[in-house]
Amino acid sequence: RLDGPLSRFPLPAYMTYGFSAVALGNAIGAVNELVDGAGSGRPVGLSGSLAQSPLVQIDLARAEARLYSARAFLMESLRGLWDDALTGRTTPTPERARAKLAMSHAVTESAAVVDTVHTLAGGPAVMRGHPLQKRLRDAHVITQHVQVSSRTYPLYGKVRLGVELDAASWRFAI
Repeated sequence: RLDGPLSRFPLPAYMTYGFSAVALGNAIGAVNELVDGAGSGRPVGLSGSLAQSPLVQIDLARAEARLYSARAFLMESLRGLWDDALTGRTTPTPERARAKLAMSHAVTESAAVVDTVHTLAGGPAVMRGHPLQKRLRDAHVITQHVQVSSRTYPLYGKVRLGVELDAASWRFAI
């Protein structure tokens, strides 16, 4: 084994970060799908296109704020892990738990953004061939993985509150 930053980076973080990255990319893709089609056509019940709807404008803005806030939190926490790997410092458990929180949060927020975009797209998005159908399924499949599901949140809560971690909690540790 070589002694370098990659070998010192927490191994479970490699896996978990991948789920987070895929979830964020999927959500960004969903937003782009909505934006690309928002100016064309006139959805039922609207006087203009989706792009002209104040509701769509507001909800899209909020969705992107959620998405990029979750991404920033993820990148900040990963930067801390990487800085520790570069210097040879063993990352303390609270910081590792925070990184795990950021990874799970990115997946959760990404799914919420895809949900919002799917809803904003309206009736056509429920059709089997619509690109947002696959994005919606993919967003929710990722949330089910044990490394980034909501079951990881108690790990952070326990660490933050000083509660001793039991064997079940360590299953989700990074």
